[in-house]
Amino acid sequence: MNEKKPAVSVIIPNWNGEEYIIPCLRSVFASTFDSFEVVVVDNGSTDDSVFIIEEKYPEVKIIRFDQNTGFAVACNAGIRESAGEYIFLLNNDIELEPDCISYLVNALREHADYAMATGKILNYYDRRKIDAAGDSLTVGGAPYNRGHGLLDSGQLDTEGQVFGVCAGAALYRRSLFEQIGYFDEDFFAYMEDVDLNLRAGLLGYKAYYTPLARCYHHASATFGAFSRRHVYLTNRNKVFVILKYFRLGWLFRHITDLIGHQVKMAELFSSTHRGLSFFRSRLAIILKTPRMILKRHRFLMKHKPDWDTAYSLLEKPRE
Repeated sequence: MNEKKPAVSVIIPNWNGEEYIIPCLRSVFASTFDSFEVVVVDNGSTDDSVFIIEEKYPEVKIIRFDQNTGFAVACNAGIRESAGEYIFLLNNDIELEPDCISYLVNALREHADYAMATGKILNYYDRRKIDAAGDSLTVGGAPYNRGHGLLDSGQLDTEGQVFGVCAGAALYRRSLFEQIGYFDEDFFAYMEDVDLNLRAGLLGYKAYYTPLARCYHHASATFGAFSRRHVYLTNRNKVFVILKYFRLGWLFRHITDLIGHQVKMAELFSSTHRGLSFFRSRLAIILKTPRMILKRHRFLMKHKPDWDTAYSLLEKPRE
């Protein structure tokens, strides 16, 4: 007799997450939703995190890489090696409320026209503060987490459509990846979810936000906020998204917003002694631009994007 497939595959990329992975897994296994499997994709950890997982949670499937292949590669490998109808991507430094997965699954089951769902991610250390309530993207190419840093006073408690979801804690229909493709592995880490969000939006797939699904994020536990690696990857990958998916008309119409954001980032990181990392990201963009333009061409040859609907989801400057 064939084993019944789990409804949800929980996929957790891990790289030297010894301090966080067990509390993360403990919260997953305390879930009120009971039809799930857990896949940890280890990116060549040099700490004892894999040994600890095997000892405490032998039921967890572990995929091992010899080196750090990046978040995008790890997610894609986990998705391909999993069996659930839904894919729940989870950072190893996030802990879930027991009913978090249940609320997200119910959201997609009740809203058949949505392809992904996210909840309210709160700051682990100060749980009054919002870390993310869905993702947003401006016409100037600046992605950000909705409500980041705000005290949670219920101002983001309205359910409904958002631009996209943060892959740190998000539920996807497996069919979404089968229909529009996986995370872009050239991104390595950061903004790969923004890339997928915009690609999905251009192809008519929607993202749902429910504040009832709550979890707690340690924030930038892997590379660290404003580390050299973080600054380099985020600033490089933001431009990759623009090169791949921004309509030319958007670029001309919002050129001042686009340039303004880049100047702001250059000033910010130069003042925080990360100017060299920002400059390296510019060199990488130059080198990778032909590759991104080729991906853009292939996308446009294969699909007919709904430019107007996607544009309506982008945040515009206030008049």
